[in-house]
Amino acid sequence: MSKRIALTTLIFTLATFALSPLTHAADSEGVLHTYKKVTGETYFALSLKADQQLPQAGAHDILVLFDTSASQIGEYRKDAMSCLDSMLANLDGTHRVKLMAVDLYAVPMSRDFVAADSEEMKAAIAKLNRRAALGSTDMVELLKATAKQFNVESKNQKSVVYIGDGMSKANLLQISDYKELVSELVSKQLSFSSFAIGPQRNIELLAALGNSTGGVIRVDNEDQQTSLKSGFDLAGAVVAPVLWPTEITSSEGVKSVYTSETTPPVRMDRDTILVGKLEKPGAIEVSILGTVAGQKVELSWDVAQSGSNEDYNFLPTLVDNAAPHQGVGLPTLGTEGLIEVRRSVQNNVGELNTVGLHALRTGDVKGAIEVADEVLRKDPTNTEAKAIKGAAERGPVTTEIALVQDTAPAPAAPAPANPGALVLDGSDDIDTSLEDPSSFLDNVENERKVLAGKLQAVVENGLEKARDLMGRSPEKAIQELKLLLEQVDSATDVAGDIRQQLRKQIEDAIRETGARQVDVDEQKMLAQSREANAQRLKNLADETARKQELITSLMEKFNVLMDEAALEDDRKRVDEGEKYLTADAEIAMPIRVLLPYDGTPTTAVWKARILRQYKGLEKFRDLRHKNFADVMYENDEALIPFPGGDSPIRYPEAEFWHRITVERRKYVTDQGNNPAEQKIVDALDEETVMLFFDQPLGEVVDSVKTRHSIPMIIDEKALADAGLDSQMAVNQDLRGITLRSGLKLMLNSLGLTYVINDEVLKITTPEAAENELIIRTYEVGDLVMPIMSGMGMGGMGMGMGGGMGMGGGGMGMGGGMGMGGGGMGMGGGMGMGG
Repeated sequence: MSKRIALTTLIFTLATFALSPLTHAADSEGVLHTYKKVTGETYFALSLKADQQLPQAGAHDILVLFDTSASQIGEYRKDAMSCLDSMLANLDGTHRVKLMAVDLYAVPMSRDFVAADSEEMKAAIAKLNRRAALGSTDMVELLKATAKQFNVESKNQKSVVYIGDGMSKANLLQISDYKELVSELVSKQLSFSSFAIGPQRNIELLAALGNSTGGVIRVDNEDQQTSLKSGFDLAGAVVAPVLWPTEITSSEGVKSVYTSETTPPVRMDRDTILVGKLEKPGAIEVSILGTVAGQKVELSWDVAQSGSNEDYNFLPTLVDNAAPHQGVGLPTLGTEGLIEVRRSVQNNVGELNTVGLHALRTGDVKGAIEVADEVLRKDPTNTEAKAIKGAAERGPVTTEIALVQDTAPAPAAPAPANPGALVLDGSDDIDTSLEDPSSFLDNVENERKVLAGKLQAVVENGLEKARDLMGRSPEKAIQELKLLLEQVDSATDVAGDIRQQLRKQIEDAIRETGARQVDVDEQKMLAQSREANAQRLKNLADETARKQELITSLMEKFNVLMDEAALEDDRKRVDEGEKYLTADAEIAMPIRVLLPYDGTPTTAVWKARILRQYKGLEKFRDLRHKNFADVMYENDEALIPFPGGDSPIRYPEAEFWHRITVERRKYVTDQGNNPAEQKIVDALDEETVMLFFDQPLGEVVDSVKTRHSIPMIIDEKALADAGLDSQMAVNQDLRGITLRSGLKLMLNSLGLTYVINDEVLKITTPEAAENELIIRTYEVGDLVMPIMSGMGMGGMGMGMGGGMGMGGGGMGMGGGMGMGGGGMGMGGGMGMGG
C-alpha cells in the first residue's frame, strides 16, 4: 500500500524472502557452503532440514502479543488486525490462545488461554480495538513478560506470535539482555514467530528471535492481501512440530559457533543454518539429538564438502562476530536469511567503498585508507577497495582537492558519480576526475543538484497525495506529511536552503491540513447528528406503528369480549359480568393510557360499564322473580307434616360421600407427606447396626446416610447455640434394631434429637426441634348429626323457612316450621304443643 516508506536495503530484501509461503516440503539433505581465506582458514555455512516426519505436536497454547505503540496507527493497525483475525480463523478448536496488548507494558486482553473462536476471545478483540495506540514499545519488557504467561503444569506445546514493528525505542535491547531473554525462551521451548508491520521495522531483531527459538517471520509489503496471507501462514507455522536440540555432535574438525545450548531448533518447513570453521577437509557428519512434543528424536546428516565459493566471502566476518556470543543473535533464518545477510554485507561494503572514494576525492587520505582497510577486512579480494587504498597511499593529487574537505564534509553514503571510471587493475593512473579539480567540483555540484531534484519531486508528489487525502482523511494526510518531513530532514546531502524551502512547504501543508481537519470533523459531527436524528425519527415511527398495532389488537379483543358477554346465558346465577369487567380493566383502560386524548378508549370504558350495569339489572330482576316463586314453593312444601317415624334428615348414598371426599383432596395442602420424606420415614423402620467408638458425630451421620441412602444433615447453628458441635464423640454398640430406635438412643445420649423437614433428616437440639412446624393432614369421614329423640323441657328447636319453634308448647312463626322438645309449629305462626 502507498503508505509504506523507504527502508534500508536489508529490510526490503529480507522482506522478500520472509514472505515466501509455508510449505511442508519433501525430505532434503544438508547443504554445505564454504569459503577459504588466503591465509588458509576455511569457513562454512551448513544448511540442515528435517529429513523425516517429525511427531505432531497436538494441542498448543499460543500467546499473541499485539503491538499498540504510537507507530501502529491507521492502515498499519488495520492490517495488523486483519493478520490477527486471519490467524485466529485458521486455528482449529484444539488450540488455545491468549491475547495481550504490548507497548511499554504487556497488558492482558483475555484473562487466560481460550479457544480462538470463543466468546471470550471475541470480547478480548473488542477490548483490543478500543485500546488507543500510544507510547513506545519496550521489547525487553515484552520478552520478560512472555515466559511468565504460560502455565508450567500445562502439557500443551507453547508458541508466541508477535504482531508489530519490533522497534524497542523505549528500552534499547543490549546483547547481554538479549542472550538472557532468549535463553529463558529456549529453556521453556517457546517458539517466537512474528508479523513485522509498521513505518519502521526491526526485521533483523525479529529474524534473530525466530532463528534462536525455531519460529518464522512474515513481513508486510505492498500486496493488499499480505496481512491475510501472513495470518494464514502463521496459523500453520505456530502449531508445526519443532525439534529442540539437547545435544549436537559433528565430525572432527567442525568448529561451529553454536553450542548444544544455543543451536537453533530444527523445523520441517524451513532449514536451519549452522556457521563456523572447518579445520579438516572432506565430508562431514552432523547429528542433533532433541525433543519434539516431549518425544526424543535424533536426526543425522552426511554432507559432502564443496569447493570454496567467493559468494560466501562474508562468512569470516559473520563467524568472527558471532563466535563470542555462541551464535546467539544471528538473523540467519534459513538459507534465505543467510543470503540476505550476504546481501547486507555486500551492500555495506559497497557503501564503504563509496565513502572511501569520496574521502579520496576530498583529500582525506587517512580516512580513505581506514575505510579501505575495513572493506578488505570484510572482503579481502575486493578490488575496488584495493584501488582506493593504492591511490590513497600515493597521497593527495592537488592542494585544491585537499581543501575541499574543509568546505564540504563527506556525506554518509553517496553513490559514486561514475563507478566505472575508477581503475581497478592497480595501475599508477587515477581517473581524470581526481586530477581535474574543476571537473570534480562540477561533479559534486551536479550530484547535489540531482539529489535536490529527486527530493523536490518526492516532496511534490507527497504534497499532491496529501491534498487528495485532506478532504477524506486529514489524520492520514498529516501522518504522511510528517513522514515526508522526516525524509527531508534526513537528506543531509541536499543544500540547506533547499531543505528549508521544502520543509516550509510541508509545514504549511500540515497547518492547512490541520485547519481542514476541523472542517472535516465538523462535517462528520454534522453528518453523525443527521444520521442520529434520522435514526431517532425512524425509531419513533416504528414505535408508533407498534403502538398502533397493539391498540388495534386490543380493540379487536375488546369487541370479542363484548360479543361473548352479550351471548352469555342469562340464567347463570354465578355470572357477575366478568367479561365486562375484563374488557374494562384489562383492555379499555390500557388503551386509554396509550391514547389519553382519544375518545375511542373512553367510549369503550363506559360502554363496558354501562352494559354490565344494564345486563345486571335485567338478571337481578329475573332472579328476584324466580327466587320469590322458589321460596313460595318451598314454603308450601314445608307445610307437609311428617307421618309416622319418618326422619326429617336424609342421608346421601355412599357413592356421594366418596365423590365429595375425592373432590376435596385438591384443597388439602400437605407439605409433610411427599415422596422424598416418605422415603426417609420408611428408612427409619429398616434394621440397622451402629458400632461407633469415639467417632465424631459428623462421621457417624455420614456413615448412617451412606448405609441407608437417605439425606441427613446436622443443624450446625442449633448445635452452636447450645454450645455443641459436630465433632462430639459418639459411642454406640447397637445391633438388630430399627434405625428409628437407634437414632433415638444415640441422640438422647448426646442431648439431641431429629426432625424430618424440607426432605431431609435433620440432627438438631430439642429446643430447635420444638420450633419446627410440621403440617400433617389425615382423612376422616364426614360428620353428621345423629337423630335426637328430644331435648326435654325448654329445649331449643330449629327454624326452617323463616320460622322458629319454642319448646314446651312450641310456637311457629313466619310460615316456617319449628321443632321443640315435644312440640312442632307449622303454618303462619301457629304452634301446637304436647
